[in-house]
Amino acid sequence: MTFFLSRILSMVLALLWSIAAVSKLIEVLTSPEIAPGLDSWASQFPFTLILFVVLLETLTAVALIAKPFPYGLGMGIGLLAVFSMVVIAVPPTEAQTCGCLGDLASLSADSMFSRIVLLIGVHAFTYTIYFRQSSQLRSGHSSSTLNHSTFYTEHK
Repeated sequence: MTFFLSRILSMVLALLWSIAAVSKLIEVLTSPEIAPGLDSWASQFPFTLILFVVLLETLTAVALIAKPFPYGLGMGIGLLAVFSMVVIAVPPTEAQTCGCLGDLASLSADSMFSRIVLLIGVHAFTYTIYFRQSSQLRSGHSSSTLNHSTFYTEHK
């Protein structure tokens, strides 16, 4: 059951990273001109940096599907940590939308930290499930037969 849950969560996270990458790419490629900082917080950054972020988000989505533990989840947490530092270094104005999902959603920039913390939590939770599952498999227990009393007795 835990393996199934962790795979579902990894797929949902991969879908989210894919949507973020594709929507940014569409916005960048269809916008005739990116006006620094006027519409969205993300639009104030150079074109090449936005393309690099799109590449990293795409690689994260692929890693979450192909090898979620530890690569995909680690990349996702790392990207979110870097995004947090950039938000601190270049804070959005009150009038700006986030731009995290391109033109797909007009998310307010003032709640970016809340969304980042939530996403880090989901990544960390999924990582914990994978870690627990792999630990159980290494110790020779399946998730269906392992219970707390067995674990306590054997590891006393």
